[in-house]
Amino acid sequence: MKMAYSRRDVLQNARPYAATHAGLWLDKFYDASIESEKTTPEHELVEQVAGLSVPQAYDDFFKRWEQSLNALGAQIRRAKVKGRLAINLGAESVL
Repeated sequence: MKMAYSRRDVLQNARPYAATHAGLWLDKFYDASIESEKTTPEHELVEQVAGLSVPQAYDDFFKRWEQSLNALGAQIRRAKVKGRLAINLGAESVL
């Protein structure tokens, strides 16, 4: 007899690793079953994402993207925010 598993069942024990996409993890891996006296599911999710580092592949992609823009004659300027920056506020999110 073949067992039917839901995606949530299969991913129940999934944990982020070095190359995990932080945005996808934040959007898709909310686990409401993580509830204890010390933490909430939301707090646990944010802790998991905050512990992720930026994979080298991101830097490599950014450099290729920037080179492509330069090759097309685009003007590129780097900027630094002085405070918080909120993006993608219109997207659906578990949070």
